[in-house]
Amino acid sequence: MWPAKTELSVERTGDESVVQARCALDAQTSAALERLAAGAIARGARAIALDLEHCPLLDARGVCALIRIRRLADHAGIPLRLSRCSAPVERMLRRMHLHTLFDLPAAASSESHPKPTDALLDVGSASGPPTL
Repeated sequence: MWPAKTELSVERTGDESVVQARCALDAQTSAALERLAAGAIARGARAIALDLEHCPLLDARGVCALIRIRRLADHAGIPLRLSRCSAPVERMLRRMHLHTLFDLPAAASSESHPKPTDALLDVGSASGPPTL
């Protein structure tokens, strides 16, 4: 069950600030997430961890926010990591080929990444893709 309300928070543990999203990262919430991360950096965090374990949705605005947070951390010279992320967030980052930007581990199998030609099988005949 996903949280129904918007919940963003920052917790400082030593030199690291953990920014947690317990909501969808979309047009409604992405700017607030960026502000929290930027504030943590401004207050002297030596590292940022993003906890997206309870984030049910990551849309284009959320992806842009994550990229901007990555740039802020890089500019400040501090590490940024995804400490945890939900399956929908991980799928979106992999689909956008951003998993390496956020150091997600390699996918367990190549089956999670269909080949472009696999799409042709859906519209072609049962024997294979149509010929051009």
